[in-house]
Amino acid sequence: MCAAFIAVLVMAFSSGAYAWTDGKKEGFLLGVHGGYSFTTIERDDYEDVNGSGFLVGPYIGFGLNEQFLLSFRVRYHHTSSNDSDLELYTTMLGGDMMFFLKPDLGLFINAGLARAIAASNTTGEPPWGTIFYAGLGYFFTQNVFGGFDYAVGSFDNDMSTGTISFAVGAMWY
Repeated sequence: MCAAFIAVLVMAFSSGAYAWTDGKKEGFLLGVHGGYSFTTIERDDYEDVNGSGFLVGPYIGFGLNEQFLLSFRVRYHHTSSNDSDLELYTTMLGGDMMFFLKPDLGLFINAGLARAIAASNTTGEPPWGTIFYAGLGYFFTQNVFGGFDYAVGSFDNDMSTGTISFAVGAMWY
């Protein structure tokens, strides 16, 4: 099964692989991003907690055309509380979409839906949840971009989160 999945991926991306890094958004893409985020954590059994911390992760995907890119994004957040001893470690795995308002303009809208697991230094079994995010970004050069997004999450243990993230990254396509 795994070999068949890898074979399908190779066939899907091989036609565009020869043109990779040609400067056109259409075809295979790889990227990395990192930044800083501010998070509010809400649960019924304790007071709201506010925190901030770093984020980092890779992108892998495909540009359908010069305006629309789809990717799989992994984002790891480490959040330290300003109010308590809470440390939260969140890993997001999800689909990401970038839409460029005009093909020649660096401005884009991004949005995505992700599954996430949130471990902390104060709880036992880490809860799974779903996170939706949306934001804006801008490519300063052909490969370097910056942006921000707002994410809302809902987790199995009645925890909900709201996060504002600022990131810079590099993407090759």
